[in-house]
Amino acid sequence: MNSEHYLHWMKKVVDLLPEKSVIVLDQAPYHKKRVAETLMPRMQWTKSTIVEWFLSRNIPLPDHVDNFVKLTKHGLIALSRNYPTEERYELQNVTRDSGKDIKLLYLPVAHCELNPIELIWAWVKGSVSRVNGGGTQNVLKLTNHFLTLVTPQLWKHCVMETKKYEEKYWVRDRLIERNMELIQSNPNLVIRLGDSSESSSSEEISDNSDDDISFTE
Repeated sequence: MNSEHYLHWMKKVVDLLPEKSVIVLDQAPYHKKRVAETLMPRMQWTKSTIVEWFLSRNIPLPDHVDNFVKLTKHGLIALSRNYPTEERYELQNVTRDSGKDIKLLYLPVAHCELNPIELIWAWVKGSVSRVNGGGTQNVLKLTNHFLTLVTPQLWKHCVMETKKYEEKYWVRDRLIERNMELIQSNPNLVIRLGDSSESSSSEEISDNSDDDISFTE
């Protein structure tokens, strides 16, 4: 998959979506292709392209030079960081141009368990592998077949599984927040790591204390 094919496909998907839809996405590069005008200079760019980036934005010259060309590529890129551009993705333009109220929700990096479609793909791939006799065309045929067997009930089950992870992370967030507040409210708190001693001072929280710090559920 690449960004060109993905955007072409997403335009068709967006046409089918109702108002007030949310598209859940992971952090794959082709999901986050930036609009050309919002790109920041990189070492892969030619020096002339980087200079043009500065000129097109009317960025003032540094005090010690009279021409951007006199700066090295490293110097130009370092200077460009003082003038960051707002990120905008090609997919945002697709949803905007649709005229519909469609939001994009990007998942945290490396958290595929929060995306129900990953469970759907796992089910499809597992079903194909169990009956696959080999051959590219056979795999394609089987994949299309099992995709037709993805029912609303299966989708609902996968969404419910994802919600279990969401609740799990919410619980962890609340525990972390509670314990951070505990630490901040007890400036004399001492947390001993790797100490098996049962003794504790008045400035410590013992293992049996109501305020014991724990990050487990």
